[in-house]
Amino acid sequence: MPVRFHTVAKRLALLLAMVLVGDRALAWMLARAVSRTGTRFARAYRGGVDADVLVVGDSRGVNGLYGPAIRDATGLSAFNLAYNGLSTHLCEALVLDYLEHNRAPRLLLVEASNVPSPDEMLDNLRLHWRDSARLDALAAALVPGERRATRILNLYGYDNELALRSLFYAGRDDQDWVNRYRISAAVLEAARHEAPFRLEARPDNLEALGRLVRAAEAKDIAVRVVLTPYLPDHLAKMQNWPEFVQAVEQVVAPRKVWDYADAIADTSMFADRLHLNAEGARRLARKMAADGLFAVAAVASNEPPAPASAQHSRFAGASAPSSEQDLRRHLRSTPGT
Repeated sequence: MPVRFHTVAKRLALLLAMVLVGDRALAWMLARAVSRTGTRFARAYRGGVDADVLVVGDSRGVNGLYGPAIRDATGLSAFNLAYNGLSTHLCEALVLDYLEHNRAPRLLLVEASNVPSPDEMLDNLRLHWRDSARLDALAAALVPGERRATRILNLYGYDNELALRSLFYAGRDDQDWVNRYRISAAVLEAARHEAPFRLEARPDNLEALGRLVRAAEAKDIAVRVVLTPYLPDHLAKMQNWPEFVQAVEQVVAPRKVWDYADAIADTSMFADRLHLNAEGARRLARKMAADGLFAVAAVASNEPPAPASAQHSRFAGASAPSSEQDLRRHLRSTPGT
């Protein structure tokens, strides 16, 4: 007996309804699970973070401006919002979202060497598009097909590395995530024979950096734009480092760039060509504290220049407090929002 068309249509409609209901139900459960995890993004969107120092950037911010190292060097609480592959454009959206859900920090550290980076990490942030009107708007503009797909099948938002990482950090805090190993002899040797190259900043990232600095200062948050160390042999192959720093300086002027690119020569402090390891991050945090980077009595536009301590240094900041207690008192006296 032939199956009638309306019978087939009913069965297909029922199947489609079951798929969509199952998709929404599973996505809802995943959203609840992810929102309760200890990843930096889940915590930022959940709210309730109360940190003196907020860090943003890409993987160089993750490893170079390591929160526990800042705490140990200064006594200040730090929250690291940096993540591998983030462009400055995405950092802007994430920081502004953070400020809507959490107490404003007294100090924002922006690791700005990601101004050449594309916005590819936006796709990996799919699970947070619904948490953020800013990320959703970027998705609509930059990856409209991906955004439509997440509207049709909600589970598609969790088909990425960040979703798996979020589940890994269920019941755990990811603020201790850092490279803990030392650079290998093979990577050191490869860096010595590396071909010369150039770093080219993307105009949209430079514009985002300028907007981010101004937006933070409008909320009475002091800002430090920082460039963390590179492996010396790798830095030596950058043909346009001074020009690169100048491009960053131009968009944050009259504020200065705290350039630590050549501040650490000991190769055992590195995990690879681009990143410090935990030991290197602690050494850098102590150096930044000694340079007065964490003293924020004056907001950026009124900062007196600090003494240069590296070949390409473009520092600004107040003199270092004489003790950890002074530093805490100094920071706490800065107006918040």
